[in-house]
Amino acid sequence: MRKLLFWVCCCLSGFLLFTHLSIFGQLQPSESRTVRPDRATLVKCVPELKNASFYELLYSTTVQGYQFHVVGVNPIDPKWFQHNDAEAEGGFRPLLPPDKLHWETTVAIDSGGTCHVLLERNSPLKFENVMPEAAARELRLQQLKQSAKLFGSLDFLQKEVDSKIKRNIPVSTVDYWAYQRMGVQHLDRLRTRKITPRPLPQS
Repeated sequence: MRKLLFWVCCCLSGFLLFTHLSIFGQLQPSESRTVRPDRATLVKCVPELKNASFYELLYSTTVQGYQFHVVGVNPIDPKWFQHNDAEAEGGFRPLLPPDKLHWETTVAIDSGGTCHVLLERNSPLKFENVMPEAAARELRLQQLKQSAKLFGSLDFLQKEVDSKIKRNIPVSTVDYWAYQRMGVQHLDRLRTRKITPRPLPQS
């Protein structure tokens, strides 16, 4: 009788474990896995990377079968900036020569492996202008987390938001969502606007 109860318990435990894994698998879609692109793919997509002394993948996510990557050229280091409240958006001004300044580009790799540049160097556009909102949110949140880590606090984000409130400048729903996740205050006084992105490029 004890052996029978033992085997019944084993079978029941196995069934519950299988059910748990099956449910968990449904909650974690396979498209959430983002594959790191190889150097040849990135250089072909962004030729400037070929002669760059340093570049790295800063943020990545996968949405709707596209892999979105933000590539940073030259390291980010808070020592390379000085604070100046007269400067716009956070008040940080670079201290390095132009060829050493950090810059970023955003690319998308479709399901066929073709790489497309979405945001070129110094582009005035933002993530939400060139990709689905779900992807833009994730990249923006990763970006804010990295900034908070580099500068050691959320003070610069709070100053940025407070400045927008004072000047009555609206922010995108993507920025608002990311600010919420970062714990920025006074968001109830911030105006928002939804941006419709342009279609993703096709192979």
